[in-house]
Amino acid sequence: MGLLVLWLAALVVSLVFSQSKPLAIIYLAVITGGIAGLLQLRAVAGTAQDLVAANTAMQVRRVLRSTPSGKYSIYLLWLFACALVLLAFNGRPESTLVTLVAGYSAFAFVRDAVVLPALLKLAPS
Repeated sequence: MGLLVLWLAALVVSLVFSQSKPLAIIYLAVITGGIAGLLQLRAVAGTAQDLVAANTAMQVRRVLRSTPSGKYSIYLLWLFACALVLLAFNGRPESTLVTLVAGYSAFAFVRDAVVLPALLKLAPS
């Protein structure tokens, strides 16, 4: 839950201090983050026990990559990151960092918000 707050705070701060609002990139980030979140949701549903048994981030990544949905989710993350860098450097130089932070924060916030309820069900009570 704390990570969602962090992503949202980074998005809000980057937009407040932005001279030009990268709204098109944020819309793209929200849509792509939603798709990545749905893919991760499917991967979590199919590998719940393996995810609970994972102790490290690399083990979690390995479990996610064991399903097509998880694999596509990871590919989508990298595809979006590359597109974000290209789009950010295509604009005005003073807005590049803001565009990167706002775009990735929006993507990560939506992705994590979509998959969070499934992950909370996996947590020990």
